[in-house]
Amino acid sequence: MLVAVVVLLIICWAPILISNVLTSFDVLDRLNYGYLKPMRTAFHLLSYFNSCINPASTGSSVPTSGAVSRLRWPLFCAGSDRKSKGIGGLSRTGTTFDQLR
Repeated sequence: MLVAVVVLLIICWAPILISNVLTSFDVLDRLNYGYLKPMRTAFHLLSYFNSCINPASTGSSVPTSGAVSRLRWPLFCAGSDRKSKGIGGLSRTGTTFDQLR
């Protein structure tokens, strides 16, 4: 499973990193016009996609200890589980950190 996480990381981050290296060596133009604008936008979206897919790729291999089950991680990330159980964010008392009472 670690190999799959590393492969996803490389697929998602390599295009923007290669584009940045080619831009710094003046192989690609620094300005975003023509084909460069959609290409760089797609590369940035790929790097954002890595952050979105990371909980699913790493969470599917980690055994659950009762905190978040594998099937409920999208709900946990969306915040619906946090509000019902008082996890993170604002609590019922209106404070941001329950531990600092």
